[in-house]
Amino acid sequence: CTSQCKLPVTLRDPSIQCEWSKYLWEGVTLLYSQETALNFLWTEDDYQWAKSQGWLMDFATNNLAASVCDIGQLHSYHNADLFGKLPFHANKYQQLDMRGFDLRRISHYAAYMALRANNQGINGEVADTRVPALRGLCNAAGQAAMERFRIVSGS
Repeated sequence: CTSQCKLPVTLRDPSIQCEWSKYLWEGVTLLYSQETALNFLWTEDDYQWAKSQGWLMDFATNNLAASVCDIGQLHSYHNADLFGKLPFHANKYQQLDMRGFDLRRISHYAAYMALRANNQGINGEVADTRVPALRGLCNAAGQAAMERFRIVSGS
């Protein structure tokens, strides 16, 4: 089993179950390869610019107050908060209602992205309609759309 766990998931026997902290684990590899790439690609000027803009790297997804517009990279931790890996992997979000999500908020954004991508949660289509497109979430039109929703829904 241990040698199989060193292989990417697409190349190993599907009956082999590898787990966190044992050999190659794709989720961690992806997260830290992004950080390695940034460290390699960014100059000191790039880093200072991102810092001056208030960008935060490796930011926890359980933060409801912070805005996705200020974050450079998200990190989902092993906790029970929204959005945490433990409830997600235990299918605790199957009936989570996304209707009131403010997609500018870190925990709502992270939960929305994971749940919509995995056919979990309910009323994700309601959250879909609040902004013209996710790429517009942090521009003036996206901010205005989310503010109109907040006023109308009272949330």
